[in-house]
Amino acid sequence: MIRHLFLLLTLAPASLAAQGNANYDPDFDGNGCYQMADVLALLQLFGACNDSILSFTCGDLVQFDDYSYATVLIGEQCWFAENLRSNHYRNGDEIPGELSDAEWSSTSEGAQAIYDNASVNLADYGRLYNWFAVDDSRGLCPIGWHVPSDDEFKSLEIELGMTEAEASSEQWRGSDQGTQLKSAPSDTPAWNGTNTSGFSAIPGGFRYYNSGTYSNIGVRNYLWTATSANVPSAYLRRLDSGQNNVYRVGDRKLYGWSVRCIQDTE
Repeated sequence: MIRHLFLLLTLAPASLAAQGNANYDPDFDGNGCYQMADVLALLQLFGACNDSILSFTCGDLVQFDDYSYATVLIGEQCWFAENLRSNHYRNGDEIPGELSDAEWSSTSEGAQAIYDNASVNLADYGRLYNWFAVDDSRGLCPIGWHVPSDDEFKSLEIELGMTEAEASSEQWRGSDQGTQLKSAPSDTPAWNGTNTSGFSAIPGGFRYYNSGTYSNIGVRNYLWTATSANVPSAYLRRLDSGQNNVYRVGDRKLYGWSVRCIQDTE
């Protein structure tokens, strides 16, 4: 997280210049180097420095793009316990949405969608993103968070009892890790897991890469990783109503799948 805060010192001049502060100097205390005092001063200048940023404990809510996300600690990893629903990148740029089926299946830029364009699906399941949005340098998750890599998902699965060999294999792997990750019947939205992990996975379905149509809401959960598998593909995780374990494979980057954020560890 600290690394990302220091990046603000290099990004702030352009933003402040646009507001008429042409003489901005990120070395607030004038000692000739960038230190934590400069980071905190910058956050105060933008109205973003408050106790919640400095004293966050996993399990607290994270505010991002006008929504508060639940978080959960699983092993040594802190995860969003909800699917991402933002329609803006971290820097405030809008992520293109409401693409037609043809536009979705042909774009080479980041895009997002709501399943069937229904507001109830946004409320329950968040948004679906193509991998170009996941990989965009503007950042899909808030400062201090990122889209998890394939290896970070493996660490989660191993924490829940999967062996390293199973985690590194493809297709259906493990035993009951999917059940541990899926929301329980008593959760909202509900699914058929036990949710003993607190991850609260939900069956938000997906958007096809080649037709732009939607499928499998209420039945399947697909989550992007930030790891490219090859030129047209990236790794994903899939959970099904009829399966207790977890599916891993590389698939087309034009699919629309859900996203979870994980906290930075450096």
